[in-house]
Amino acid sequence: MGMQNLVSYNRKIGTVYTPSNWAKWLLEKGDVYSKWLMGSRVCDPTAGTGVFILQLLEKAISEGVKLNKKLLGNLGYIELDPAAHAIFLHSLQKAVGKLSKYIQIYNTDLILETPKAEFDILVGNPPWANFCDLSNAYKEKIKEKFIEQGLVTDNRSVLLGSSRIDLAALAINFAMGRLLSPSGTAYFYLPTSLYYGDNAHKGWRTFTTNGRNFATTWLYEFDKTKIFTGVSTSYCAAAFEMDKIQKFPVKCFKEQGSPLDWRATWLHPLRDPDDQWIEKGTNFSLSSIKLKILHHQTPRQGINTCGANAIFIFNDYPSFIPPEIVFPLMTKEIFTGIESSPLKWIMLPYDPITAKPLSWSQIKNYPDLAKYLLRHKKELQVRKGTLIRSPIEKGHWWSLLGVGPYSFAPYKVMWQSYGKKSFSPLIVSSYKKMPWQGNQAMHAFIPCWNSQDAKRIINALKNPIIEKTLRLMNGEGKRNWAQPGKIKKILSLNEPPQEQRKFFQGFEQPQPPA
Repeated sequence: MGMQNLVSYNRKIGTVYTPSNWAKWLLEKGDVYSKWLMGSRVCDPTAGTGVFILQLLEKAISEGVKLNKKLLGNLGYIELDPAAHAIFLHSLQKAVGKLSKYIQIYNTDLILETPKAEFDILVGNPPWANFCDLSNAYKEKIKEKFIEQGLVTDNRSVLLGSSRIDLAALAINFAMGRLLSPSGTAYFYLPTSLYYGDNAHKGWRTFTTNGRNFATTWLYEFDKTKIFTGVSTSYCAAAFEMDKIQKFPVKCFKEQGSPLDWRATWLHPLRDPDDQWIEKGTNFSLSSIKLKILHHQTPRQGINTCGANAIFIFNDYPSFIPPEIVFPLMTKEIFTGIESSPLKWIMLPYDPITAKPLSWSQIKNYPDLAKYLLRHKKELQVRKGTLIRSPIEKGHWWSLLGVGPYSFAPYKVMWQSYGKKSFSPLIVSSYKKMPWQGNQAMHAFIPCWNSQDAKRIINALKNPIIEKTLRLMNGEGKRNWAQPGKIKKILSLNEPPQEQRKFFQGFEQPQPPA
């Protein structure tokens, strides 16, 4: 089969192919080749076209190592995709000929049909795909596996908030928990969201699988080097030890200035053991932030049209729509002070008192609005996503996400939460009596019902410790820079016990592993 067929098939399950030189790099970091020659059993559990196994064989051949039944029998290859499997078999035949029959080769699904085999070392690059991006058929097959592994608590968690959990987390758990020998080791390329993401990966960060503990021993973050073409996900290389309890801090090497110019540092959880990891440096001074907010003031994201921006958002004021449901929409020009008047508007067909969608009988009182919505009915009805499907299936196909009583608060302390490097909240009051709205994940806010409360909150949020902590949480310039979950976590922190503070102090600078 051609490579094009292979790529188009695998994109459905999050395959990211590893260039051969970077397979070699990871093998060297784990000293996998030497350990294999000394008798260790090595497997790539999500092997694709087998680049890691082929690199080991290529090195052995180039060094004149006499390959035999025992050496090849200590190699394992597991891959779901029959096209990738076929390409590997072809490459393997060219490399070692008849000796290829001794390698443990499995064309199967690691998660659904884990082979009954045992290895001392795992190495590779598991599939990167959020649960919500998988096909519905595959979701149904594996969602119970997330629960079995403790990655989520129940089906609702999978379908809702934890749908952002990565398939890589499940693949790692199955591979290490069921394939690794006692005290075995593993080396993987991974999305950094497993460590730095918010609540979606809390379950994975308990570092348990199949009744066994495992621990991350070091990380390399690639912020400058581009290993994988066409990939926007942030990624890292990580080393693991099986049957070992996770201890902190963990050695981490970050690129500074130029690619592969490594700066050594330490990582530890923000507060609880399963919290996202941050770089050591705050000394837990978050206790200096004094802010109390009521439950209904919890930080929120902006309005989410679920892919229907062109229907709900307007560059010019839509005079044909009832003015009581047209609201000013925040843009970067408002945050920077270049503009004070709206450049965009958003339609919210909701009752501002109840924060519920308008009924169709109410909408029919405005013929132009009803006509406009009916013109776009098919587009609005086919929007995807578990959360938006619920109101659509109840007949409110003009609904949006992120609308509640907080949306209609006359004051908001708002900030840019996506892709920024600075945290600069500001107070936005209503524009001509219409409350400003945030735009999806780009903006976040705390709702307020009077100016005094807004001033109190913004004074607390301007504490420089917040921006410093956000930087240490590895979000600079990224999608999760200052999302509501991060801000909620920062604001709820208290000074940890004295012994916990001492635990994170006084560590020597780590040196990169050989």
